[in-house]
Formats: sequence, structure tokens, C-alpha cells
Amino acid sequence: MKRRIPIHILTVTLLFFAGSLYAMDTDLYTGKSVAVPPNVLIIFDTSGSMEDEVVNREYDPTYDYSSEPGTPYTNDYVYVRSGGYYNVFATSVSAINCSSAKDALNTKGTWSGYIRSSSPYNCGGHTNRNLFTGRYLNYYFSEETTRGRKIDVARDAIKGLLQKLLDDGIDIRVGLMRFNGTGSSISSNIGGRISVAINDLDAAQKALLDAALDGYQADGGTPLAESLAEAGLYFAGKQSWANSGKTTPGMSSQGMYTSPIRWRCQQNHIILMTDGNSQVDQGDGNGTNIFTRSNYMNGRSIGDRDNDGADPGTSNFDNNGTHWLDDVAKFLYDEDLIINGTDEAGEPYGAYVYNSATPPVEFER
Repeated sequence: MKRRIPIHILTVTLLFFAGSLYAMDTDLYTGKSVAVPPNVLIIFDTSGSMEDEVVNREYDPTYDYSSEPGTPYTNDYVYVRSGGYYNVFATSVSAINCSSAKDALNTKGTWSGYIRSSSPYNCGGHTNRNLFTGRYLNYYFSEETTRGRKIDVARDAIKGLLQKLLDDGIDIRVGLMRFNGTGSSISSNIGGRISVAINDLDAAQKALLDAALDGYQADGGTPLAESLAEAGLYFAGKQSWANSGKTTPGMSSQGMYTSPIRWRCQQNHIILMTDGNSQVDQGDGNGTNIFTRSNYMNGRSIGDRDNDGADPGTSNFDNNGTHWLDDVAKFLYDEDLIINGTDEAGEPYGAYVYNSATPPVEFER
């Protein structure tokens, strides 16, 4: 009797929201060990927007931050920034007669514009001033308000997750993929590439993963669908599309991937970590369009897999983004990835190798 090989391509998004300085935890593995360790490929967003700063909490104009460490300002005062210092501009927001400044200070805690420097502080004049309430400055400089680049937050989250898996003795195989950015020596903005091939998570593999993560810099677009499609080729052991003529970890010198799938009963997952919408993700490159070509894998095309009629959907995205991501996810959900050969135990894969994935996810900027 032929047995199916479950290839679970799990797409998970670690979202960064305004006012949040954390990456969502991924409680995927709770058992100590399994007979066959699952494969996990982490696709790490290295796009230019990952250079942006995020904060762990939003400003609340009703909250009193003055009790927190590092908060020397008087809540109700209005301060002006000048020469790197914050000097008292007015002793209350109500003293400001410029309505646009007053409204912004009462809600956002900060305002920039032309305003006169003496009471009644009318709009106008010839000097652009940056004003802040003491409450906002206490929030901003509080030791409990932390900031960081998105790429650093995500890097730390992934490294922490890997360390926990290692410390807990979880039997698992992990690899790492990144986007091909504008500064890439592989190819400019076309899909992604394997940084570390999937292997048993031990101290040596953890060191390789950490070194790759530490070397990532934020540049280029966000080719979500192209990278997921390339990851599918990697799992299936097919010819690379995004890195034609190149050699990356996990492939031979001829550009053919070596599938990380070792046993027919092995589970496989993809964690897609991103902060934003699709960009530079049209599928064109290296002579074919990865989404519309007749043979993406095993003689089948991706196309409009979910029949939503929204593809490529470029009008809904900036910077050549597209709507192909859900179609790639559905292809990897529907189709057999490996249709012949034997596993490491010598058992035939058979014609029923399939992928069981989670439904496509929405991505937010």
C-alpha cells in the first residue's frame, strides 16, 4: 500500500505593528522528540524596510510616564527643541493659541511648524519650531520605552527561538533563506536564496544559522511569492529559478537543489517572516516567469491557483508588488512535490507525496 508523505509547508508571518517592538512567538514544537525530525525552513525578510525603527509601545496622551526612570520633564509643559536641548516654550498646552499646534500636542504630544515664540503663541512667524509636551518627552526618554531596527528585532527573535529549541533538546532540522536584495551578488531582487541548508539543529548548525543572521543587511524589495516559490523548488529538489547559474547552500554546482526531505513520513514547514507587502515580486527573471510558466514543478503551472481573478494584481501594490503569494501557497498545498524515488530507508515515495499547508495569510505593512 502506498503511503503519503506529509510535506507541511507552514507559512507564518511575524508582523511588526506600529508601536510594537517584538516579533510574534511561534509555538510550533512542544514535544521533546519525534521519531522523524521535521524540516523547517525560515525565510527571513531582508528588504530595505527592515532598516526602519520600531518602538515597543505607542504614546498614550492620557498616561502619566513621569513615575518611570529617565523622565525629568513636567507633563503639562510645552518644550521646544533647540541645539539638541529641550527648553520650556510654554507652561501649558492651553496657553498655545495656534489651533493646529494645540490639537497635535494634545493628541500626539509633538508638533512641527511655524509659531510665534511669545504669548499668546499664534501661528505664523518666520521660524519653524519643533514642540513637544513634557508628557511625550517622558514617554520618549523613559527607560521603559525601547527602540530597535526591525531587522535586529527579528534577528534576535529567530536566534532566541533556535536557542530554545536547542536547549530543550527538540529533535528538528532547520535551514535559513533570505531575499535576493539589490546588493546581492547572486541576482538583483529576484526571489530568494538559501543561506544555510536544512540540517539537524545541533551546536554546529546553530552557529551557522547565527552567523548567517548576523550577516544580513536590509536592502532591496520584498519578493514574498518569488521566494516562497523558490523554497518550494528547494524542498522538491528541483532546478533553481532565482539563482540560475549560481551555487548556493543546498544545491549542486549545476543549480539543482538537493531536497532536504529524507523520509516519506517526515513533516516539513516554512516560516515566512516579513514586515510588509509584496514588492518587486512579478516573477520575471532568468528567462521565464515563475508564476505563469507551464512547468513550475512536475509539469504543472502555478497560475491563478485560488481562482480569485486577482493576479497579478499589481495595481493594489506599490513598487511592482503582486498578488501571487496566495497562489504559490495553494500550489504547495495542493500539489505533489516529490512523485518518485526512495527515502533513506529505501522505501518508495510513491505518487502520493503531498503538501498540507495552512491557508494563505494576509500581510500588513
